[in-house]
Amino acid sequence: MIHKKTIKAYVYQRDQGKCFHCGKSIRFNQTTLDHYFPKSRGGTEEFFNLVACCKFCNRMKKSVVPKDWLTINIELFKKAVLDGKVISQVEPKYNQDELVGLAHGIESIFRNKINTVFEGDGYRLYVKENKIYKMVRFHHEEE
Repeated sequence: MIHKKTIKAYVYQRDQGKCFHCGKSIRFNQTTLDHYFPKSRGGTEEFFNLVACCKFCNRMKKSVVPKDWLTINIELFKKAVLDGKVISQVEPKYNQDELVGLAHGIESIFRNKINTVFEGDGYRLYVKENKIYKMVRFHHEEE
């Protein structure tokens, strides 16, 4: 498990010391972490679902699910893979360049009670606790 200060430091740096919602610069010690897809609705503690947030915006957002949560979670997932924060536990192990290539092709996301699933053209990545623990390849049926 990753220490909360390490998570906060990464998210703060990734979001360039600004509130993800209002864009205002915030000091590290004044930063809160917002679960972009709310934790109360099943959102995870993973890098791709956390954004730097000022206290005011975090209070105002409450448990609202942003309309763009799918797009934002996918983009933040791609960034976390690129930054080496999401790693693979799939055998055989994928190197960083291979993971970045897979992440780049992600087009959709869905959640279940166990994990988050990112889907690209012909594959799914099952992610839990910032680790890709399963990959399934499939072929689309021609119509």
